[in-house]
Formats: sequence, structure tokens, C-alpha cells
Amino acid sequence: MTTLAAVLEAWAERRPDELAYGFLDDGEALTRRLSFAALRGRAYGVAAALGDGARKRPVILLCDAGLDFLAGFFGVLAAGGMAVPLSVPLRKAGLDTLRRVVADTGARHILTTGGVLARLAGTGLERLGPALIALETLPDAAAAPRTRPDAADACLVQYTSGSTSAPKGVVLTHAQVLANQAMIKAAFGHDEATTTFVSWLPQFHDMGLIGNMLQPLYLGRPSIFFAPAQFLQRPLRWLAAISRFAATTSGAPNFAYQLCVDRAERLGEEALAGLDLSRWTVAYNGAEPARAQTMRAFAERFAPAGFAAGAFLPCYGLAEATLLVAAAPRGRGASERDGSVCLGPPAEGAVLAIADPDTGALLPDGAVGEILVGGPALAKGYGAPGAPENAGFGAQLRAGGLLRTGDLGRIEGGELYFAGRHKDMMVIRGSNYHSQDIERSLAEDLPQQPAERCVAFADERAAEPRLVVVRELRRAPGSREEGRMWRRSLTEVVARRHQLRVDDVLLVPLGTIPMTTSGKVKRAACRSLYYQEQIIEH
Repeated sequence: MTTLAAVLEAWAERRPDELAYGFLDDGEALTRRLSFAALRGRAYGVAAALGDGARKRPVILLCDAGLDFLAGFFGVLAAGGMAVPLSVPLRKAGLDTLRRVVADTGARHILTTGGVLARLAGTGLERLGPALIALETLPDAAAAPRTRPDAADACLVQYTSGSTSAPKGVVLTHAQVLANQAMIKAAFGHDEATTTFVSWLPQFHDMGLIGNMLQPLYLGRPSIFFAPAQFLQRPLRWLAAISRFAATTSGAPNFAYQLCVDRAERLGEEALAGLDLSRWTVAYNGAEPARAQTMRAFAERFAPAGFAAGAFLPCYGLAEATLLVAAAPRGRGASERDGSVCLGPPAEGAVLAIADPDTGALLPDGAVGEILVGGPALAKGYGAPGAPENAGFGAQLRAGGLLRTGDLGRIEGGELYFAGRHKDMMVIRGSNYHSQDIERSLAEDLPQQPAERCVAFADERAAEPRLVVVRELRRAPGSREEGRMWRRSLTEVVARRHQLRVDDVLLVPLGTIPMTTSGKVKRAACRSLYYQEQIIEH
């Protein structure tokens, strides 16, 4: 099977009536299901509606979490097109992003739902240019499209989260996506007989889509999922679903595990009632730095429910390489050295190297430098295919065709250790500091409630850069003295652990710090708000 469309067709023939995807409407009740054959019928119906006009062209997907997204995604692929999944705009900034993507891709169609169209009525969505198609209005079809995609055809334009810059579309072919699916299967030890998935991650994001929607299809196994908002509302819904559906694979960024620990601490024994996590053998931790302290706390808290610490599987990846690049060996759990969690060796076929970020010279084992990646799952470039200005990664490529990631790390014993973002390195009073190191210290040494975030960055407007820390608090300090105590505690932690003075501390309400869709803080955006004096304190 050389295309994702062919993979769906194969399972629809081999396992027509078996569950492919199940959606929990409220995060708990399995009320909507799609078998492999039913998904194929819906995909063919979408392909028929798009017609030949979608062949080798981008089609935007604008859907809430659910089965309509999957029908649209596989319908675009069946029509030989390129799916462009995006988050549903919530604010003006989201609509601006959508406008940029329409201009960037030249998309002629937007696949969405009646519910989304009703919410966006009056926003000007209908004036963007592409035809708007409500997926739930399209009938199923039994006949396959006349044209068939090839392995070398682009099938997905995966927009990066924009944590350090404006979002950019990563163009991926069927062959590249399938190569990464093979990497994930091998690294995670998945099989076609027993592996079962549970997820709440956004379907439009690389980890949610590639890891939790396409990997199950690749294996012909079921995936049970629900909306991210349902997880954030009640984090332990995630663990309840893993228990109920006997999931073997489920994962998330580090913050999700911490949310579960925090919620369980508040609920006590009630949090463990009825939970059976003994069949959860792959608990991957990616998309943001994995923290050993969080994983230890999670394993200890949920051991009575059958969770084994060895299930943790820290990993590293990025949209430009489809998804997975490196992963810790299955069953080993989290290991740590010099304060960094080990992210394992490169996945089968992937290439990893460490280089000097300024000169590009390759560095020896143990030296910290910029992470370079390569392999069969590495995309060719950004933007719409056929646009010369977007034909490649340009200055991001080093010798040998390896991609500069902008991430810092080191390789020891053939395994990767993450050290932070190169662009988040701060030079203060002649020494180098990483924002993530400071943020990790504050999270480890000070009380932190669920959903509270902290960000550290350098104010570089003056001749001498100043360290700024922005800390979210669930409630405002009850008095000036309590506010002073918080500021004093923050500065003392940074001074003790990093021998560094904090020049400014802002205590702010929840939701103040900008975040990507994958749960990473957007430091550059936060610094911009700080410069514009748009950060309002409690």
C-alpha cells in the first residue's frame, strides 16, 4: 500500500464492520462510531462532491473535533487532493490566520460543518473565496473516484504551531506520511491485533492527526477520541477513557500528565475509583519538554490503578519531519541525565546530528548544539507545491540535506537529550541561559495549580538584557504582602538554582500567556505583549 487512500480501502475490505473511530461526545459517552467500511463510504461521498477539481490541490478542513473531520480528511485524499487541517477560528487573529492560509495555498474549497458555519456567520468567512461545503450534508458513495493518488503526490499541508514564528505549511507526500507511520509502529511496538488508542489531542495538529488518527488506520485498529475542551474541563476523563476502552497507547504533552496529578491530589482516593490502567503500555510524552519530576509523580500517584512507570515513552519530533524523529525504547520508562530526560535513539530510518548553530560544524557526542534531522519522512519544504519561493527549506538545510530544527540538544550513547530552543537562549550578563530551564525550576520549586503557566524571557530593549518572568495565578493575591511573597519566592528560586537576578516579575490571570495549539508557551508573543504593555497583572 503506497497511499493513505489505499490503506483505508484495504482495511475496509479486510475489516469492513470493525470499529475504526469512536467519538465521545461529552468526553464520556460513546455515541458516534465509524467502521472502516462506513468511513470509506463517507470519504467517497466527499470525493464525489469535490470532483476532479481537488486533484493535486489543497482543500482546507475547518471542523470541530469529531467524525466529520475524518470523513473530510479521507475524502480529500480519495479525491487525490491535499488536506489542510486548521483549528476553527475563535477570535479575529484566527480569522487572519485563515486568510493567510487561503492566500498561501490557493485553496478553492473549505470543508466544514453547519455548526461551524453558524458560529462564524457574519465574520466574512464566506467572502474569503473558497467554496464552503458542510460535510454532514454530503451523501455517502459506493463508487471509488476515477483518479487515484500516487505515493509521490502531496497529501497533507501541515501547518506548524507558530511557537517561534508565523505558522508555515509543511507539505507532505503519501510516501513521507507512510514512512513515518512505519517509524511510529516500530518505535512504539504497535501491532495489528491488540493495539488500541485513546486520545483527546486536536485532530488538526500533527501529534493528534499523525499519531492518533493515522497510526490506528495504518494498523487497522480502533481509535477512541474526544474533544480537547472536554479534557481541559475534567483531565481525569482521559484516564477514565483509557481504562474503559482498555487502551494500550495514549499520550500527550507533559502538561497533561501534570494536570492529572494535580487533579488527583485534590480528589484523593476518589480519583482512582474504578480505574484500571494496567493495559496502558505506551504513554508517550512529546510536543513539549518531558519532565522527569512530572512522570515520577504520575507513576507514583496512579500505580494503585495499575499504571507502570515503564509505560512512559518520551519522544521527540516536529511537523517538518511528519511527526516522530526519536523515541525512548518501549518499556524502559523515563530516564534522566544531568537534568534532561532522554528522548531515545532515532526512529528507524531517521537521521539525527548535532551541529554548531552558528557555523554548522558537526559536534562530537555529549556536546550541546542545534539538532539536525533527516530521513524518508522529512518534508521537502513549506507552502503550496509548485510555488518556487516555497520549494524548499532554504537556509534551514545543512550539509547532507539535514534540517535545522532550531532546537538544542546533545547525543550521548546514540540517544537524544533535549536542551531547549535556540531562539529561547538568553545571553544575560555575559552568560547563556535557556528559558525552559528557568521555567522548569520555577515549576518544580513553587506550588503550581492546574493550567497555571510560567514564562521567562529576556527584555532586550536596553543595552543590558533584563530577565522577565510572567507567572499565571488561578486567583489574584489576597493582599500586597501576598503579592510580594510570590515575587520574592520567584526571584529566590532563580537566584538559588541559576545564580541569576530576575529584573521584573508579573503575576497575571490564567490565560494571559499565549499558547500554541499543542500546549507550548509562545515566548516571543508574550515578550511582544510585554513590550507593548498589554500584559495586565492581577
